[in-house]
Amino acid sequence: MKYLLLMLFATLPLHAAQLHYFGSINYARTNLHNKNITYDGIDNKWGASNLYTAGITVSQKIDEKSSALIQVVHQKDDEEIDVDLVQYQRNIMGYRVRLGRQRLANLLTSEIIQVNALLPWLSAPAEVYDKTPIRSFTGVSLEREFESGFGFSLYGGDSQDTLYEKDQITTIDTDYIYGTRLNFHASDWTGYINYITTKVKVSREVSVPIAASTYGTYKLNYKLPDFEMYTAGTSFKKAGWLLNSEYIMSTSGNGVIRRQDAAYISAGKYFTEKLLLLSTFSTDFTRESIFLPSMQTSYALNLNYNIDFNTVIKVGYTHVDVRQRTSVAPTPTGTSNLGYGFSPSTPSENFDIFDAQLAFVF
Repeated sequence: MKYLLLMLFATLPLHAAQLHYFGSINYARTNLHNKNITYDGIDNKWGASNLYTAGITVSQKIDEKSSALIQVVHQKDDEEIDVDLVQYQRNIMGYRVRLGRQRLANLLTSEIIQVNALLPWLSAPAEVYDKTPIRSFTGVSLEREFESGFGFSLYGGDSQDTLYEKDQITTIDTDYIYGTRLNFHASDWTGYINYITTKVKVSREVSVPIAASTYGTYKLNYKLPDFEMYTAGTSFKKAGWLLNSEYIMSTSGNGVIRRQDAAYISAGKYFTEKLLLLSTFSTDFTRESIFLPSMQTSYALNLNYNIDFNTVIKVGYTHVDVRQRTSVAPTPTGTSNLGYGFSPSTPSENFDIFDAQLAFVF
């Protein structure tokens, strides 16, 4: 579907087109001593991390009421450059209608989640943001913002995403996605609540050692009927202070993900227009899940310096406190654990992440 939309985009007139490109480069060290897991490809040494992004966005005005957009992205869990967004937009009597592949509007930073230079964190809180591996959907949305500070969005469609992890590939396919979002705006703050319902099929291909230097693969298929996700968040900015907070809960009719919820709160101060100091506390509350049986809490501190309007340097430290649990899963190996950032194992120790990032958007 998205490639048909891409062909349609290519036939549109080329006047009033805008090109933006963005990306980030990470240099990091993670003090993981468990040899069976990895976080960012850099363990116990400084080096270039695989937590990077790169992308190009082309938006084009068609007429006074219509426009089109395409975004191409390469990031850590993709093996190749992929068409991430392709959409047609039209304003009708004060409503905005979008058709095509678009961002799932379930988080505070949904529209810009791929553009690290526009995010306050060095890395978005994993406890909340890793709960939504579905980033985009292909379908239609209807949006409206009112002068009173209230707005809403209704959207529906389907989605397929693939996660590339150590020793395994996971494909998440939805039969449909229906969602609604309410937005609230005031002079110093914004807030939202969002609800999503869908049916999810999960296919996982796992590589396991069967002999010396020999690996075999097996496939697992799960269905998550009646999958529901609830999110809520707020952002407050005033007199140089920044406060962000979000909560997420998901449930399904299958023990693969029976229930999980988490939240974070970030508080920061702009000492100048270019310098931001931000602290973040994020934690799991519940994880009734075969895929993600372990819970964790993270404490992060990052300092951002905007070299100019387009480029920012971020440095930070994160401590991850893992509360290890083991859940018997229906796999040939008997048990299955996933830890920080969808790592294929749960570390038997808490760990620290030291990170530096150069992010840009032009």
